[in-house]
Amino acid sequence: MLFCENCGAQLEDDAKFCEKCGTPVEPQKGNHSAPSAKTVPTGTNPAVKLNKKLIGIVAGVVIVVAAIVIFFLTRPVKVDLNDYLTISFSGYDTVGKASYDFDEDAFFEDYGEDIEYKGSESLITALMDQEDICNYLVDMYIDGSFDVSSGLTNGDEIHFEWDCNDEAIKENFGIVLSYENKTCTVEGLQEALQADPFEGVTLSFTGTAPNGKAHLEENTSVDYSYDLDFQMEPSKDLKNGDTVTVSLPFAETQEGKDFFLKNYGVVFTQTEKTYTVEGLESYVSQLSEIPAESLEKMKAQGQDALRADAAKNWSENCTLGDVSYMGCYLLTGKDLSNGFSEKNMLYIVYQVQATVSVPKDKVQETFSYYYTIRYDDLIAAPDGTITVDLGDYSTPYDSVRKSYGGFNTFYFVGYSDLDTTFAKCVTAVIDRYTYETNIEGQ
Repeated sequence: MLFCENCGAQLEDDAKFCEKCGTPVEPQKGNHSAPSAKTVPTGTNPAVKLNKKLIGIVAGVVIVVAAIVIFFLTRPVKVDLNDYLTISFSGYDTVGKASYDFDEDAFFEDYGEDIEYKGSESLITALMDQEDICNYLVDMYIDGSFDVSSGLTNGDEIHFEWDCNDEAIKENFGIVLSYENKTCTVEGLQEALQADPFEGVTLSFTGTAPNGKAHLEENTSVDYSYDLDFQMEPSKDLKNGDTVTVSLPFAETQEGKDFFLKNYGVVFTQTEKTYTVEGLESYVSQLSEIPAESLEKMKAQGQDALRADAAKNWSENCTLGDVSYMGCYLLTGKDLSNGFSEKNMLYIVYQVQATVSVPKDKVQETFSYYYTIRYDDLIAAPDGTITVDLGDYSTPYDSVRKSYGGFNTFYFVGYSDLDTTFAKCVTAVIDRYTYETNIEGQ
């Protein structure tokens, strides 16, 4: 019986190769009935020994591969936050704003399948899908801010700093963050439009000086006009030649400047403008303001009023003689805002000659007294003319008494002398009026 010298397998007598291991079989010399010295000892099997070694090698490889797979499956996911950060600038130069955006959609697309919440609040996230969990991660644990984010000017340098809870993210989501704070240069802010807020604004004046009023009208359709708050000083008690200052107090402040720049992109070229009062009628305050033509009409009306009174009321024993114009008193109110008093009063003064004749009592006398006609609230138009209602006047309440022999007493409306005339017309109201006169000696 033959055996393979290499593996010990039994061979056919005429075999040239071992069917087990393929080793060539050398011809045997001498006794072929027993195995050679290389015959495998009883109780050992080289094939079994080889298989155990191979199994050990394979098992080791499997363990290593498994360890590598577990390492890659369980290692933390690394995320570079800067890959999803966009910084932008908006608004107008000098009041620009900085903002940042974290692209949650791209973040989810890249890491949505790798993120799983493992924290203590899992009951909250149990109802969330993968996208909700990603958003939850970003909203609750990832943040950032600028050192300056408003009031920016092109060319400014600002800094963005991340503010993230790295430990909680690693523990609850198995993510390791990577990020760098950024320094940015402000650019792309729009230039502001220069605008005049008074364009289309007009001031009109009504009333009678010195009690005129100012009225502001805005004839503009610009979008910022709604937020313009004009103030006038003064706005009443005006006379021609006064000035009215119109201002925008809010727009003058830094807060106001920023407001109009941020919301409308405008910088105002002026926030205050001065207007001159003109075109008001005015109460006459000087005799020189009364045109000669108007004065002549009033003087003539005074004489007509006197003659009419004499014709209607005088006794047949009394005769009206010459009526001479003496001059005027112009009284102007000290407080023209008082609505219950005349703003001015013009007294036209006449010297009147009258004759009393009672032949049966041998009475015959010609004497002089003073008569006035008064016009109130004379108003001069801007062109210098005065509109006077000649029928609206008043005459004296006082009268001059003349008695002859105790039975002939006559009364003449007026004053006995110029001093009395002045006292009754002027001095009696000197506490409330100033006066001007062109009567010589008064």
